[in-house]
Amino acid sequence: MNLGEYDMPISLISRWYRHQLERLSGHTSLVIMWLAACWLLTGCQSGPYYFHAIRGQWEIETNKTSIASLQSDPDTASSMLETFEAVERIRRFAFWQMALPADQAYEDYVALNRPCVVWNVTACQPFSMEAHQWWYPLVGKLGYRGFFNPSLAEACATSMRQRGYDVVVEEVAAYSTLGWFRDPIFSSLMSWPTDQLAELIFHELAHQRAFLPGETDLNEAFATVVAREGVECWLTSEGRTVDLARYRRAKKVEDRFVHLVMTCRGQLESFYATLNPKDISSGHDRLEKLQARKASIFMDFRRHFEHTLIQEPGLMAYQAWMNEPLNNARLKSWDTYYRHVPVMETLWDQHVGDWEGFYKAFESFDKNHKRAVTSSTDSDHA
Repeated sequence: MNLGEYDMPISLISRWYRHQLERLSGHTSLVIMWLAACWLLTGCQSGPYYFHAIRGQWEIETNKTSIASLQSDPDTASSMLETFEAVERIRRFAFWQMALPADQAYEDYVALNRPCVVWNVTACQPFSMEAHQWWYPLVGKLGYRGFFNPSLAEACATSMRQRGYDVVVEEVAAYSTLGWFRDPIFSSLMSWPTDQLAELIFHELAHQRAFLPGETDLNEAFATVVAREGVECWLTSEGRTVDLARYRRAKKVEDRFVHLVMTCRGQLESFYATLNPKDISSGHDRLEKLQARKASIFMDFRRHFEHTLIQEPGLMAYQAWMNEPLNNARLKSWDTYYRHVPVMETLWDQHVGDWEGFYKAFESFDKNHKRAVTSSTDSDHA
């Protein structure tokens, strides 16, 4: 699972702070006063986080190298040149065939000294599937905390665990800045198969093309469908029938795993819906019984996975994920990306081949649509 738009606010915040600093460049005292004001306005605990975010995005911006210059460099490895050529084909297809804003994205390369670009922290209460909300300047509350530094991410996760939360820390391969910056190709992506690379690029560009503020789950489902349909069209256009068949098999296996996850999520939500604050705070013995019920649902999930694995060996791709301790936050990440995919697929079926029509239909979603989406999706995974 490749997280994308989830980390957009880091860059959005960085862009705003950076713009303010540029306005004050050459006026050291004013810069110091402005930074102090930001620190006070965001709070002593939040201030360091935002400065960390600014620094992380700044390092990405200042370490960009144009792909064109690397392609003309005789010292560039042939494997990198092959990937850059694939990126260019993907960009052209996205722009000309999918009406995605690829003309000013993925033209640069950034070499990272780490395995991914960002680490996300997601936290849920022990008897809730709702993510804890963090506040950000300009964009409000969001259900995650993103870090460019893994040590800071782990420190945040530890703090949340100490407060009793279910927590997960996940690697982020790339993210969309929604056009605020020219998104680059990171070194951590260079070894990816081209179909996965295309899926990621289409996904992130989809966020730039159509985005509903405050609707993370719908945005991710929309981008997921754009990416899947886009990869199928791209592979077909290139005549790569073997790769297309392999991609479809992988998506079929992924859908089967997502169904298992969503079934477990639904069972947990049904259980949590029966509880009230008194149940959770009514004493040690009662709490132990609630925790035992929660553990039994996760145990059923594991048993269902093992049984399905016998029928579908391709699920071995998810065995490592299943080997880790299960909690609400780990399921919430899958829920964010895939819960509303069936509804977005239905919307796509109404506009097959008409990318602009699909984008406009998504942009027209309102609160009534959202209620219908939630109701339909819950019944799909029942």
